[in-house]
Amino acid sequence: MGIKKIILIIFFIILLLFGYMILNMNYNKDAVKITLDQTITKEQFNFINERLYIKDYAINYSKNYKNKEIIMTDGNNLDIKNIDLVKGDFLYSTDKKIAVIGDDIAEKHYSFSNITGKEINVFDENYEIIGVIKDNNNIYIPYDEEKLNEYWDEVSISYVPVNQEETDFFIRDVEVLLKTIGINVIDTIIYKDNINSFLNIIILLSIFIIIKLSIYLYSKIKKNLNTLTAYYNQNKRRKYFHKFIYIKRKSISLLVLKLLGFISIIYIGVFSLRYLTIPNNLIPSNLFSLLSYRDVIVRIYEKFLYYMQSGFSSIWIDTIKLYGIIFVIFIIINILVTILIRNVKE
Repeated sequence: MGIKKIILIIFFIILLLFGYMILNMNYNKDAVKITLDQTITKEQFNFINERLYIKDYAINYSKNYKNKEIIMTDGNNLDIKNIDLVKGDFLYSTDKKIAVIGDDIAEKHYSFSNITGKEINVFDENYEIIGVIKDNNNIYIPYDEEKLNEYWDEVSISYVPVNQEETDFFIRDVEVLLKTIGINVIDTIIYKDNINSFLNIIILLSIFIIIKLSIYLYSKIKKNLNTLTAYYNQNKRRKYFHKFIYIKRKSISLLVLKLLGFISIIYIGVFSLRYLTIPNNLIPSNLFSLLSYRDVIVRIYEKFLYYMQSGFSSIWIDTIKLYGIIFVIFIIINILVTILIRNVKE
């Protein structure tokens, strides 16, 4: 493997680590977001919560309103996603007519310096602005059961499963309980699948490097062994074994070090596989059936069509943006490294 490839892989891994850290800082890795086919009341959610004891959750109703995204929420969004407030507070009560707006709206329609305390009209009602969110065009208003009759583009619940080791079972239990009250789940996003995708690529790249190093070390070990064996066979009648060890002590020491390095690299490769995670929807039901692989492709295609029609979730948008930025930076680094190596050779 050339020096250019090694440099590029190292830079790519560093960029992926930054992508992983950014998503991990902005989203609760343990959270799950489900999109429902209809509205859900607080009473209905409490019915589920009494049986599953969900501690961290957020119920959101969103729609496009006058070219702005209106999000009616119970105010628990901070448990699920990092919301960067540049001014004021987030929603703290569902009993008051208060609102939190994005800085894009604040800069267009208000004087940013003294915006808190001003009013904004939503659904022909005035709400007091108590906070401003960075890089945002949304308007957050408190949950109001009277507004459930409004048409909402998306109704979702984001929650953190109580037992992370049994996330899949917990998701299934939530879906079953929702069905008992006549509500269906039309989409599920497991946040850690998006966040861990960066780690998965890092692990796969690391395994690629490990395989390359293992092949290189194996060839060197084999060559050294053949050389030592040939020397011993030629001289075994004239020299005792301990003399052979003494004479070739440097070569044997290097061979032992290479063997230890080879074993260590193999161990690291096997150990790193433990952290490789594959989302359940990407695992075929039967590994030896082509139809199972076809079903996986169909599921991915259907999910893609759904997102194209209804819009991508914020974590998906951030994930796609980060991968785009990473690949653009990687291309620039590739060009710079190529120019640098060419200049060094000249």
